[in-house]
Amino acid sequence: MASGQLEDLATLLQEEGADVNPKLKQLIGQVIASRLDVWRETATTLDRVSLPRLVDYEWDVRFQRASSAVADMQRPVVVLSLTTQALPTATFAPPTENHVRCELSRQTLDTMVDGLSRIREQLQTMT
Repeated sequence: MASGQLEDLATLLQEEGADVNPKLKQLIGQVIASRLDVWRETATTLDRVSLPRLVDYEWDVRFQRASSAVADMQRPVVVLSLTTQALPTATFAPPTENHVRCELSRQTLDTMVDGLSRIREQLQTMT
């Protein structure tokens, strides 16, 4: 591992790990330093990261008119449908698509949008 990378790692642990036990920080640093070359080699030999890829999405706002607890209500919900594509398990196998459908209340949607906004901000600072 290059000395510049070790210095970057040490700086990161000092800045972001102020509330972490010093012995734990040292152990984390040792593990990362000892395995970084293997992880980097593995990451560069793989074509892609193994997470599914978002292919398509659809959303719709509907009014939930009743539930098991309340007979009559008018609550808006968002129905979100995601289509993801998993990595093929074999070289010539086509990738499989998965469909996920969920219902989000206004509060859950606000939380999700807030989280995605934070992710966008972090990505913008990285570029």
